[in-house]
Amino acid sequence: MDRSGRLTITTENVTVADRSYAADLNPGDYIVVSVSDTGCGMSEDVLLRAFEPFYTTKEIGKGTGLGLSQVYGFAKQSGGTAQIESEVGSGTTVRIYIPRQEGPLPGEVTTAEDMSIPAPGNATILVVEDDPNVREMVVGILSNFGYQPLVARTGPEALAILQNEGMVDLLLSDVVMPAGMSGTDLARTARRLRPELKILLTSGYTGADPEPAEQREFPFIAKPYRARILGRKLREVLAEKSIGPTPIG
Repeated sequence: MDRSGRLTITTENVTVADRSYAADLNPGDYIVVSVSDTGCGMSEDVLLRAFEPFYTTKEIGKGTGLGLSQVYGFAKQSGGTAQIESEVGSGTTVRIYIPRQEGPLPGEVTTAEDMSIPAPGNATILVVEDDPNVREMVVGILSNFGYQPLVARTGPEALAILQNEGMVDLLLSDVVMPAGMSGTDLARTARRLRPELKILLTSGYTGADPEPAEQREFPFIAKPYRARILGRKLREVLAEKSIGPTPIG
């Protein structure tokens, strides 16, 4: 809104009778949270990609392109959806549909599965990510969990670190990478270099991980992910064997 304008947040109850209301909403009662601004609006091309992970029209350092995709993912995981209406020069409205529930709020539940996963300790994790904004975000998450992060922008940089750094417990790499080496290629080379190295691959592109889960060569987590989900996945991968320094091959 270029530091001026009006931001309006409204809530309402909506009953969806059939699919004619929205193709991806089941019939039922929903709470709708609408956020409207009087900003510059979106073009049709931008509107079509607005929920796409890591898509952004902002300058480098001004945003990661994760905000709207996370909103959409949260709504879908909750059984609802999110929609955008926008017009260039007239502003934008984002509507979030969440299934309406009645009765007392459930308390926080800790499952036996959560309790069985050990705490992270001080494991060292090598993050391989070419996007500086995403890289910074992941490093912040890892630091908050108590991990010791190392960073690389490309596969060759990551291999150089693995050859010279004595303490690396897990490799966390994006699948789609520059410099002629994908995350999968990096993982295979790293595993040959350090057979005991734990590996977790990630991607926000559906075409980058076409294999069914049971056929994946390495553990995988899809972007966008919440910090809690990433932390849990890391603990699972690290818990496969005892955590400790991996010798340089």
